[in-house]
Amino acid sequence: MTTTPAAPPRGRWILLAALVAVLLLVLTTVIVVLVGRDKEPPLPPLPLDAEPGELIATRDWAGVTDDFDAWQLAYATADVDGEVREATGLVVAAKGWSLGPRPVLVWAHGTTGVAEDCAPSARIDAFGVYAGLLAQMVLQGWVVVAPDFAGLGSEGPHEYLGGLAAGRDLVHAVTASQSIDGLALMPHTVIWGGSQGAHAALWAGVVADEAPSMDLRGIAAMAPPTEVDTVMASIDVDPDESPFGRMLISFLLQSWHDVHPEAGLLDHLPESDRDLVGRVAAQCQGPESNAPSLIRQFSGPLLPEDSTAGRWGELMRANSPNEVVEAPILLAQGDADDVVPVEIQRRWAERMCAEGQVLEYREYEGLNHLSLLTDTSPLLADLLIWTAARFEGDEPVSTCE
Repeated sequence: MTTTPAAPPRGRWILLAALVAVLLLVLTTVIVVLVGRDKEPPLPPLPLDAEPGELIATRDWAGVTDDFDAWQLAYATADVDGEVREATGLVVAAKGWSLGPRPVLVWAHGTTGVAEDCAPSARIDAFGVYAGLLAQMVLQGWVVVAPDFAGLGSEGPHEYLGGLAAGRDLVHAVTASQSIDGLALMPHTVIWGGSQGAHAALWAGVVADEAPSMDLRGIAAMAPPTEVDTVMASIDVDPDESPFGRMLISFLLQSWHDVHPEAGLLDHLPESDRDLVGRVAAQCQGPESNAPSLIRQFSGPLLPEDSTAGRWGELMRANSPNEVVEAPILLAQGDADDVVPVEIQRRWAERMCAEGQVLEYREYEGLNHLSLLTDTSPLLADLLIWTAARFEGDEPVSTCE
């Protein structure tokens, strides 16, 4: 299997270069206006008879520039057991691009936390390094649908790295967005996801048939934790080396305990560490979090001695995306990733190729888990070109040998 990307058409590169200067100016305006805006009151609750994909409510997203239309929405989705629950998200479109329907670009965000207050649509600064990507998606003329994931911005536990639930949150957000008054959407849909969101994007391919009005044309997964058990074991290290890793594991421990309270998923920890896990999981990722100081108080590793056994192993395997999906996949990975080791991604790509998945795998030299997904990353131009080709119906490239 080769990882060398094909050269893009010269004309598209010229167009992208011309867009960059405009995008940087617009992006600066968008970030200045949105960061720090007051938190909105809750959207209406889920009706008792709601069906997955049903739009519950929308409201205009105040504070964006005149170049954008934006809505915060509440919609019905389904959890891992198929039970209907509420989720929220953001829909953003550029004005004046087309009088007709526009294609949909779903953005599945990376980790913001597992507490209800950590929803990006309620605190736009949570998009962080992804803000540049979002602006550039919108300025292509695509309508961006950015779900929060159920439990973030809505009642009930958020299942962090819960595959089926997260995939359903994405596809049902697309169906719900099709009901927004005054917004004309094509069924053509491409999903982008980074880190946690990349994991969700791969699972959205598994459950795509739950959104029959959506035509899923491609999935771009950037640094997904494709082997949940291996990724978590690799970051359960001394917090002086990786406090970020222990924070992610705390999110996983607490959220899975909340979703599966009968499974005893915290029983292996001493009481003091169980309390710290809960305190870390109550924090949203960001500069205001005191999670780093809490993480240094753990008495030892957070995962069970053998996290591949018992209920832990069962859940980790069940939430690792290993199914071949109909949509073509672009898998992108930085070879200096300190959260998802590149060896895991290479192994997953090889396995999925052997199973018959249409897959293009690209590695980016010197990029880590965060730098892969910034608006200055070389990945961005590749993403824009690849996505335009999917919307145009071009034959996808596969790097599987």
